[in-house]
Amino acid sequence: MIQKRSKHPLYDTWSGMIQRCTNPAHPSYKHYGGRGIKVCPQWRKSFAVFLQDMGGKPSPQHTLERKNNDGNYEPGNVIWGTWAEQARNRRNNRLLTLRGESKTIAEWVELRGIPRDVIKTRLKAGWAEEKVLTVPVCVQVRKSRPPSLVKHPFGLVF
Repeated sequence: MIQKRSKHPLYDTWSGMIQRCTNPAHPSYKHYGGRGIKVCPQWRKSFAVFLQDMGGKPSPQHTLERKNNDGNYEPGNVIWGTWAEQARNRRNNRLLTLRGESKTIAEWVELRGIPRDVIKTRLKAGWAEEKVLTVPVCVQVRKSRPPSLVKHPFGLVF
């Protein structure tokens, strides 16, 4: 039996998690239950157990995040994450590997200081991942052209 504690601030979070995974009429079901994502039995049956396992949100900006995006909602796979953290844990993120360490492009941008557009351009050009992430970015300084000489009607040249 599912316990109702609708007055608790996390009740809607818990209820939404269950709905996404079990209710085919839920707008997000295809991304959760439709993909086989489940809620562990102890959380599905008891809001109190979910609350005991997860604790409160660290801040209002935090929401439930599954560390393994293909894994279930269960202890050990669910944390409180910010939207920025969750954006890095999406199924459609491109992962690049350097020396055995795989990270998203956004993470490599922060770690290596290479602009995102440079990484994307290099990948599109067929560069190997290691080269994409290790070749320094060269800034081309364009030499300014000398102003064109314009003959003035009075014979002066500017």
